[in-house]
Amino acid sequence: MLNLMNRICDLLEVITSLLKAILTHITEEMNKVSTDTAEIPSELDHMLDIADVLDKLGISESKYYRLVREGKLRPRKLGKRHYYYLSDLHQQLEESRRKGRI
Repeated sequence: MLNLMNRICDLLEVITSLLKAILTHITEEMNKVSTDTAEIPSELDHMLDIADVLDKLGISESKYYRLVREGKLRPRKLGKRHYYYLSDLHQQLEESRRKGRI
């Protein structure tokens, strides 16, 4: 019984250290996002996810990923998710208007 309790305690220590590492990583990512967004001009400029971007630009998902790969769209990443501010999309919005997508 004592051996089982020791194993449980060891596992709890491992879990605790993993959770601390995850928290540190998330904190660092949030600091990167807050540093990257320091130039946001107004409170009205809210975050958009990929679905919003596809709708705003009038493009397909494959076109979206091609634009990201080519560096024409630069997502702000929170974990593995992509987010944008409307101001980030200004150039691509102009291109979509020029091509008649929107």
